[in-house]
Amino acid sequence: MEKWQQFVEREAWLAPYWTSVAGSVNISNAVEQLAGAVNAAALAVATASATSVFQTLVMLYLLFFLYRDRDRFLRAVKKLSPVTTPETNQLLQRLGDTVRGTVFGVIAVALLQGALGGFIFWLLDIPGAVLWATAMALLAMVPNLGTFVVWAPAALLLFLDGQWGKATILLAWGLTAIALIDNFLYPYLVGNRLREHTAIVFLAILGGVTLFGPTGIILGPVVVNFTIFLLELWRRRTEPLASKEEQLTY
Repeated sequence: MEKWQQFVEREAWLAPYWTSVAGSVNISNAVEQLAGAVNAAALAVATASATSVFQTLVMLYLLFFLYRDRDRFLRAVKKLSPVTTPETNQLLQRLGDTVRGTVFGVIAVALLQGALGGFIFWLLDIPGAVLWATAMALLAMVPNLGTFVVWAPAALLLFLDGQWGKATILLAWGLTAIALIDNFLYPYLVGNRLREHTAIVFLAILGGVTLFGPTGIILGPVVVNFTIFLLELWRRRTEPLASKEEQLTY
């Protein structure tokens, strides 16, 4: 409160509004409630982030054995697969392409978000633009976090320092160019890699995140591609039978 009071005293035009608000609202209680809400939100984010980190560690642990013993696992999958060996090989190749495409999309979008964040930091003459750009690129790949962990506090500090113009520019840039670009660019990149329509990939990602959480960014396209492959396989197998029935009908 003391720092805020100093800020109000420095910005003289705010004094009448602050006096009016202070006279009609219990500032201490409001600040306490706000602090409680912020603490609850921070706890929720920290809990979700810890869960995501644990899930990531479990995933990496399993991936280590899957990579080390991949030949054994592939033989087991082919042995248990209800389709033919060539069809199983085609399915595994398709799923592998899906995983590589989604990972490529995540990394490419994260690098671009970091570059956009570093550019606006450099343009606004904020110290350490390269360092913050690197931090934003890394945070963009962390579930439940993101680039806002860097640019949002920076915008708040600029606001409290009286640099209204810079704070507004940074906030607008963060909410549009940085935050929204992954919603448009990521499905486009993954769709091109998988040779699927961007809308299908977008719905796959949206549904995957809804059902599986952050890992749905990869699992969503995998499930959809797996389903599309099964439908194509079913169509190939039923086409000859349908053709014969049509010939018998005529």
